[in-house]
Amino acid sequence: MLPVNAAAPSRRPLTVYAWAAMLVFSVLPDVLWNELVGGDARWISLARSTILAVLVAAGLLLPALRPAWKFPAVLLAITIAGLITARLGTAPNLDGVLNWIELSQVRGLLTVQAAKFGVSILTIVALLALGYRRRDAFLTRGQIDAPAAPVRWLGFPTPEPWTSFGAKWVVFLSIGMVVVLAIFGRPSIRALAGAVSFIPVVLFLSISNAFNEEVVYRSGVLAPIVGALGIRNSHLLNAALFGIMHYYGVPYGVGGVILSTFSGWFLAKAMLETKGFFWSWLLHVVADTWIFYFILAGSIVPGG
Repeated sequence: MLPVNAAAPSRRPLTVYAWAAMLVFSVLPDVLWNELVGGDARWISLARSTILAVLVAAGLLLPALRPAWKFPAVLLAITIAGLITARLGTAPNLDGVLNWIELSQVRGLLTVQAAKFGVSILTIVALLALGYRRRDAFLTRGQIDAPAAPVRWLGFPTPEPWTSFGAKWVVFLSIGMVVVLAIFGRPSIRALAGAVSFIPVVLFLSISNAFNEEVVYRSGVLAPIVGALGIRNSHLLNAALFGIMHYYGVPYGVGGVILSTFSGWFLAKAMLETKGFFWSWLLHVVADTWIFYFILAGSIVPGG
């Protein structure tokens, strides 16, 4: 027990440790290599896994870092899961299975989701193996009507239940995504109208992608770090990671990173405040629905 006048232990070592693990895990090394050097980047995956393993060992060996050792452990598990799905040849195998689908772009998107689903399942297995219950890992519905903390700079100065706050943001996100994607993609009315036939595929892709990314980038990141860093620092770290991971996403580049950092912050807010999966997943579905619709309308290209 600490003496009454003793200062609380500093979280700075844990914060540096967690941010280092996050940056190694992210696509930042890939981006820097591709943009500044170029060439074969396959070595990055091996280097990433090795450094994360070293960070896990450091967390187990050093008392100052021990409260956060499970964070790089989960990130290492996610990294290995991604390597396994790639090694198994998921993409070419599934592309053959789905060859009855005429449009190659749809086949490609479905194949990516199948690989992501494999990583999601292995992430859940890793969380359970490390001792997290579903509730601890935010893998339950959560309290849907939990109070949403005020966000004055967004025009919400007072608390309100997530049932009303989230419903408003379903509308705001839809309008915002349409405007942003229209600016980036500049689609023709004809292209957008022609994509109506893809609505069932769009809904399937958005539901599955939102599930996969919320498991990997939200539950898998927040569960092992909140207890060590606290809610505020974990919230910021999660937002930064989500932004960086979308450098090659939609929209592409620095603009995409900025927008995805805000999205990551907002979705983490939903998960942390409701202590569950529902609102972060639903709002993610809304955003992804418009993204996939514009992709299949041919006006947006991921990573370009």
